[in-house]
Formats: sequence, C-alpha cells, structure tokens
Amino acid sequence: MVGVFIQPISGNGVFVGSDLLHNEKDNSLTGKLHDYYGESLINGSLDLNKGLMKFDKKYLDKDDVINYDFEKEKGLWIGKFNGRKSLYGEAMCEIFEVGAKPKINWNYVAKNAKISYEGSEKWTPSLVEEMKNKGYIEIIKDSESGEDLIKLTEEGEGLVPEELKEIKH
Repeated sequence: MVGVFIQPISGNGVFVGSDLLHNEKDNSLTGKLHDYYGESLINGSLDLNKGLMKFDKKYLDKDDVINYDFEKEKGLWIGKFNGRKSLYGEAMCEIFEVGAKPKINWNYVAKNAKISYEGSEKWTPSLVEEMKNKGYIEIIKDSESGEDLIKLTEEGEGLVPEELKEIKH
C-alpha cells in the first residue's frame, strides 16, 4: 500500500503500508503504516467486493486513534480520516496485489490526490531514507523498466508481531 494524506492544518504527507494481512473470509485487515510522524498499527476491514475499506490507525508512541474510511474509485482508494488529536483530512492510496511488483510512483499518487510538490516530494526522500537506514527496506531496480522499487527486508518482515504472522490471507 502506498498513499498520501491531505491535512488542512498541518499539511500533506506520504504513507507506506507494510505487513498488510487481509483475511478474505471475514474481511479483516491488519498491518503497519509508516509516514512522516512514525510507525503505526492498523486494524479494520477490507471488503474487495463492495470496494470498502475502514481501519483504525494508532501510532506506536501516541495514544490517539485515527479512523480511516475509504471507497474504491477507478483503482484508487479515496477516503477521509479523523482523530481526536490528529484532526481530520482526506487520504488516497493504492493497494498492490500479492506477488505484483509495486512501482511506487510518487508523482502519480500526488497528481491523483491533487497534492502539491511541497506535500509529497518534500517528505518522501527523507521517509524512504530513514526506513532504508533502519534496515526495514532496500531499494532495488526493476529489471524491465529500470525504475526504483522498494522491497521489505528480512528485518522489516521481522517487525510483524507473531500473532499476525499466523493469519492466512
């Protein structure tokens, strides 16, 4: 998952999902999101047939819970979020299929969410660099296009809590 959020008060930003687990039997969704503000855990539902996704997001170092509500439109998940301390805003993301080569095209995402250059391009390099420096991801080249791709490392995969590893999707 890769996406952007638009927050009227504190500005725009980019988020990247990892360790997302979707159980098609009960439509449950769990995983992690990483953004400018830190790492968070998500827990909610994803109904691919109805094109609906809802989840609660909680940063590891904060007590506020942020509620996200998305509908799928033309291949993108468009939605809103709100939280007691985080205020409110809009969000958009793409979810990549298992086994697909996710091509994180920040310009495409930003353009579709009508995010300014300052909102996406300003924070993306530092977020990716921080995740790379922590050993959670590595940057690899797509053998066909030569574009940079982000791949979760073993250490990044190791961040998944044991109870989530047993969930089948």
